[in-house]
Amino acid sequence: MFGTLINKIKLFLKEVRQTATQRRQKKLAEIAGIEKREREALVEGLTKKLQEAHADCEQNHKAVTMVELSFKEIIYIEEDLRTWTRYLRESEIYKAPPQR
Repeated sequence: MFGTLINKIKLFLKEVRQTATQRRQKKLAEIAGIEKREREALVEGLTKKLQEAHADCEQNHKAVTMVELSFKEIIYIEEDLRTWTRYLRESEIYKAPPQR
């Protein structure tokens, strides 16, 4: 009698935990999707700005042009550069020694 009651309570609590975990995972997935869309829009905007600046330089035979960047764009570029720097540093560390 008490054994089945305890088992039912355990199953109920297990279902509650699973439901809470699923809800948390769903919210995290939604947040990740939003961040991905924001990042894609940011990259698209940056690409467009830089393409326009490149075209302006080529058409007007300029060596330099001014591009206005938002704070988010600057942070994105900094993080991307940090990632590439770390990648290049690590690739140098783990590169095979030259063959003779």
